[in-house]
Amino acid sequence: MKNAEGAEQQRYDLFCPSSTKKKDAEKLKKCALECEKLYFEDFTFREDSIAGDIYNSVKDIMANRKREIKSRSRIPTMKKVNFKLQEPKTENSEGTYNPSENTITIHPGYNDLWTLLHEMIHAYEHQLKFVQGEILTVRLYSKLKEKIKNLDLVLTAWAHCENQQLQDEENDHAILFLLKSLDLDLRLNLPMGAIIGFHSDRRDSLETPAGKIKIELG
Repeated sequence: MKNAEGAEQQRYDLFCPSSTKKKDAEKLKKCALECEKLYFEDFTFREDSIAGDIYNSVKDIMANRKREIKSRSRIPTMKKVNFKLQEPKTENSEGTYNPSENTITIHPGYNDLWTLLHEMIHAYEHQLKFVQGEILTVRLYSKLKEKIKNLDLVLTAWAHCENQQLQDEENDHAILFLLKSLDLDLRLNLPMGAIIGFHSDRRDSLETPAGKIKIELG
């Protein structure tokens, strides 16, 4: 892969409309697995990530109690997820993640990196144990706090904004989702809000009842 700060969009516009659905799905999964290595080292608890020390610590604690555990068997991965490149059943949707089928479906007209990464976050969150999600939330907050000056204000606005377009009754885009999406925006040099907002006109700010809150980078 070229420069991880700019060339991804071109590289991942890689699905050929004339290819079979099976081949499209295979390409989509291959792309997701490569993205897992590049951008989700935290959600897979890789040792060199911001959450990489967690499992070694757990193993040490459990060893002291003379109990054997298989911690890494619970690590989230795209290897467990199914992929489809077809129009989602949800109306006007660019992509969806179906937890009951553990399947990511991407609309053929929006087979770009932004949409795929958005749905990958959903799939990872579904695989996370509660404590894993709590740890990642704290670690990502600490990481982004150094890069986003008004992060606390952004998170508060997001959490309390009941009419936020992406907030729904199932709370599919809660704080952990927002933090990871902003992390990806920064790493890919995208407009802040791109991953969580797909291709909407909203960029660099959050819509709230009190008006727009601009995301201020440090």
